[in-house]
Amino acid sequence: MSAPSRPCESYAVGIICALDVEKAAVEATLDEEHGGAEKMRGVNDSYSFGRIGQHNVVVACLPAGITGKASAATMAQDIMRSLPIKAGLIVGLGKGV
Repeated sequence: MSAPSRPCESYAVGIICALDVEKAAVEATLDEEHGGAEKMRGVNDSYSFGRIGQHNVVVACLPAGITGKASAATMAQDIMRSLPIKAGLIVGLGKGV
């Protein structure tokens, strides 16, 4: 799979989805896709890279069958370790509760 077409330093927004269908919905809102999904160093999850408005974003989804706050927090930590994320969103049903 191809790497993102932008340098890693240009991604400042991370979006974590609990389900594949939620990730697909977020990917549908991308104004531009940057390369394909990629596995980042030392992380088993796949990510999609793109742009929404003027913001370069990385979109991630929890692995199938893995749920919960701890899993989302671990994924957020992995993303922040690999990219200079300044804003993070956790999307999906009940995430704001």
